[in-house]
Amino acid sequence: MKHICINCKKEFEGRLNKEYCSIKCRERQRFIRRKDNPQYKKARAIREKRWYLKGGKEKKNEYHRSKKFRNYQNKWRRDKKYWLEQYEHNPEREKEKSRRYRKTAKGKINVLMCNERRRKKFKGFKVDKQFLEAIRERDITCVYCGKLFNENISTDRETFDHFNCNEPLSLDNTVRCCWSCNASKRNIPLEKIPEWITRKKLNPQKIVLELLNKKINKK
Repeated sequence: MKHICINCKKEFEGRLNKEYCSIKCRERQRFIRRKDNPQYKKARAIREKRWYLKGGKEKKNEYHRSKKFRNYQNKWRRDKKYWLEQYEHNPEREKEKSRRYRKTAKGKINVLMCNERRRKKFKGFKVDKQFLEAIRERDITCVYCGKLFNENISTDRETFDHFNCNEPLSLDNTVRCCWSCNASKRNIPLEKIPEWITRKKLNPQKIVLELLNKKINKK
């Protein structure tokens, strides 16, 4: 089915009610909408004034003139040039390398931390190997459907989900589930999780019910 992207106005094929041709276009449109919001403009002006009064501009200019910044820039340019050459030479090999990296513990930690930084309001918690091992020992199979994990099948691969989407990662707010359940759940509020479970006819584990009762009682 053909659609026209709201952001770049290009024609593309996709499922019903799709508005953007890519994630980049969607994020760009969200940024434009947020930028036009008067509350966002007011908060940004206050932050900029506070930063300027603390001498932020002078510190920034001083850092840009330093040798450390120049070395960092040169290193970044060299690395970018090298990886672009590698990708142009053999793109399939580089894609396969990135897929293998994402399956490792270090790759999973990197993805989780990137998602936390993208949410911006979630700061301070650091994900490490001990955190992943604790979640894996507790949740042997998918906590929502009970499926065994298989990295070779895209819908059955292991993912880590925010149980309550409005809270940061923690042992009480992270569950191990398959990709299909994580994609289906999305950013459902805490109150609507039981409704989603009944609609999808899932058989959740005890940990899901325990976390639900614990978080609802806390409210």
